[in-house]
Amino acid sequence: MALKSSKKEDLGRALNWFKLSAIQEFPPAQYSLGVFYDKGLGVLKNKSKALLWYYAAAKNNFAKAQYNLGVFFLKGVGTSQNLKEANIWFSKAAEQGVREATENLLILSRVKGESAEALSKFEFQNVLGFAGD
Repeated sequence: MALKSSKKEDLGRALNWFKLSAIQEFPPAQYSLGVFYDKGLGVLKNKSKALLWYYAAAKNNFAKAQYNLGVFFLKGVGTSQNLKEANIWFSKAAEQGVREATENLLILSRVKGESAEALSKFEFQNVLGFAGD
């Protein structure tokens, strides 16, 4: 509820609850913290911290986190570009029914063996939003 509010103090309250849940290894909270850092909501935007929280949730089999991790590796956000890692995480998300991951895998299969610059001509789906969205 605090997350859906437009009040700044409620956003801080939501962030606090997500942090408390994330350290208890609750994947939706880990993922949501990734979104907070990714978008700079109530915290300074920090793509490296977003990557770490997405990774924690992805290791706990959270599909949206696996997808976002794939996007980060694909685009080199918060880390260096790594198409092999992007493929791994998109595959895991696709296995759980994330349609965007399947679409990105199809694009990656078309540019296989081409340079990373060749990816720039394709439009990949961007990161996904909060767990409940």
